[in-house]
Amino acid sequence: MLLRPARTLAAATMLLGLPALANETVRISGWGGSEVAIVNGLLTDVLAEKLAKEGITVKYEPVDGEFSQFIINGLSAGTAPDLFYVDIFWARSVFSAGQALPVTQDVSGFAANLVGAFTYEGKLYAIPKDFNTLAVHFNKDIFDDAGVAYPSDGDTWKTLQEKLVAVHEALPEVDGLCLVPEYARFGAFALSTGWTPFDSRGRTMLDQRFRRAFEFYTGLVKSGAAVLAADAGQSWAGGCLASERAAIAIEGAWIISALRDSAPNMNLGTVRMPKDPESGKRGISSLRSAGPSTRPPRSARLLQRSPSS
Repeated sequence: MLLRPARTLAAATMLLGLPALANETVRISGWGGSEVAIVNGLLTDVLAEKLAKEGITVKYEPVDGEFSQFIINGLSAGTAPDLFYVDIFWARSVFSAGQALPVTQDVSGFAANLVGAFTYEGKLYAIPKDFNTLAVHFNKDIFDDAGVAYPSDGDTWKTLQEKLVAVHEALPEVDGLCLVPEYARFGAFALSTGWTPFDSRGRTMLDQRFRRAFEFYTGLVKSGAAVLAADAGQSWAGGCLASERAAIAIEGAWIISALRDSAPNMNLGTVRMPKDPESGKRGISSLRSAGPSTRPPRSARLLQRSPSS
């Protein structure tokens, strides 16, 4: 995911209205990307005066590489930012280790299921930022050049895979999809089979439905339909689509603004996720992130003294 200006704006505005603390510097970190200059502009031009009145200096540190690893390593070493974004797929490991402070702000205006995603043992540790739905975004010109039909809402796993293989065979320099080996993308396929992550006793379920989805997803590379994003020199599927290395990308709506900056002339199409050919269903493919979380002890002086209004 790419950093959106609203994310850092939300993080920074949490600091407003706090008791003035002399020479207090707060480090904020989020995903990097093409909008870093815009985010810096928000902090410098929009919020600077208000933050100065509170005696707070914000240091923004975008991360272009593996963000979760950066945060986890920083927490272990004691060098993590004071405010940072977390994703539901790894947030609990941070919360359960006591590496984040509970949120004290009023969150009654947020949807309960989003708040619940970042609640651990009855305490909320992060404020929901957004949620989104995965979709298949594709470059129409690549499919036209390859003479292959566009992806459609009626595609199944099999028919989409066949289209991607056909594109690669017609245009060897283009891969069908840049694959990212993570649950955030694979999970949509597994859930569409009817698989549930846990049984009634809370144990992980790796049943035949999960295995079938896993074999399909990991088999995309072997079939010629995909390449690993890292092997294409990219950290996410959107980078492959923007550079025309891949014909499609499975991403949320955040890819739109990224492509507007990096590939403004792309003839872009978007369709829903493909259906599982056996169940006929699509996965529950929402991604939810949150921010910010905080690490003790220094940031505790800020957030624990924050008014709850």
